[in-house]
Amino acid sequence: MFDHDWMLKFPYSSEGNILTFEEGIDAIVKHSDGHLEDVEAFSNPYPSYEFAWGIGEVVMALLEAGLTLTTLKEYQYAYSDDGYERMRQTTDGRWLPSHEMPDLPLLYGSSALKRGSSY
Repeated sequence: MFDHDWMLKFPYSSEGNILTFEEGIDAIVKHSDGHLEDVEAFSNPYPSYEFAWGIGEVVMALLEAGLTLTTLKEYQYAYSDDGYERMRQTTDGRWLPSHEMPDLPLLYGSSALKRGSSY
């Protein structure tokens, strides 16, 4: 939803619309220690296509696929600063928005089971 300066740039949900970025995406290598490194020699001439699905759309897709949702958690942190300005890193490697930003979920996790299955 936000650009790298935390300015609202995209809608929360694209309602299935495709967000197209003509410049393509950059290549980034994530090392085992969590350090991210740009691959400078990489040049991607192809556009990037992304979807902004709201959490309700994701949950409904799972349910409509016949799955039983077993976990849905939101987290106010991320594991990468992903180039956002003013993010701060905790001692355990999590990234949080700056103190002047409101608490927003930056990450969520879900799990689901096929109906009739067990853990």
